[in-house]
Amino acid sequence: MSIVPFAVRVRLRDTQTGETREFECKYDHIGCGPDNARYIWTEGNYSCDCNRSLSFGVSFEDARCGDGRYELDRLETLGGTNLLEE
Repeated sequence: MSIVPFAVRVRLRDTQTGETREFECKYDHIGCGPDNARYIWTEGNYSCDCNRSLSFGVSFEDARCGDGRYELDRLETLGGTNLLEE
């Protein structure tokens, strides 16, 4: 079985400072697609402030769990499909 890479555009916003980070997140796992990406960013490991804060330069040691400081403003395929509205 060949691995077909999948990527999404992500924009996170720090609700305390208004600062944003935008980047592409690439997946090369077998079977990964829009549903997997939506899950990991809205309910999985990337939905927690501790993991999202790393994109803002917070060290691993200083990262704190929570679910309100770093909001997911954008999650879409490279083709422009909004994965937050499906």
